[in-house]
Amino acid sequence: MKRKIKKFTETEVEEFRQKRLSSRANLTIAFQLGFYVGEEIVNKYLPTLSVDMFQTRKVISVTIEEYNECKRLDEVWFEKSMSFERDDNKKSEATKEEWQALRAYHEILEEKYLPKTIDCHFGLLNITENDMEEFKKGVSLSLWDCDCSHYSVKEEDISVVPDEDGYFTVITLKRD
Repeated sequence: MKRKIKKFTETEVEEFRQKRLSSRANLTIAFQLGFYVGEEIVNKYLPTLSVDMFQTRKVISVTIEEYNECKRLDEVWFEKSMSFERDDNKKSEATKEEWQALRAYHEILEEKYLPKTIDCHFGLLNITENDMEEFKKGVSLSLWDCDCSHYSVKEEDISVVPDEDGYFTVITLKRD
């Protein structure tokens, strides 16, 4: 069965456009800076595991045995989930045990290999206390949006500290 792509009316297209423009008008400079600093964290500092589906430039390798076990658990879950057609609720419930086994093993690997915190050094950033919440929201969204972060996106788990000598700013992330 072919799926039809919904055609939008000119009015709907204009409504979408107005929403985008309204969203843009509400963006603060601090949020945008935080988002782009978060993108740089993903590109330069964020570690991932060699068994992760999405990886960054900083990949930490696991052993062959660990890789093979992760692959085996993934295949068990995937094969069982493919035996259900189109009923996502039924599929999710029927494969819950396999999914939990895969996630539990992955969490063991995360605990073993990933640092609890990462420190990201940037040139000096002048982020005032008034702007800090928006800046952290931007960093948080960028980390969430990358789909490969093992680190918390909670604002309280993101530390932004300028050094005392005024050379750089250190952004520290905590792992979930």
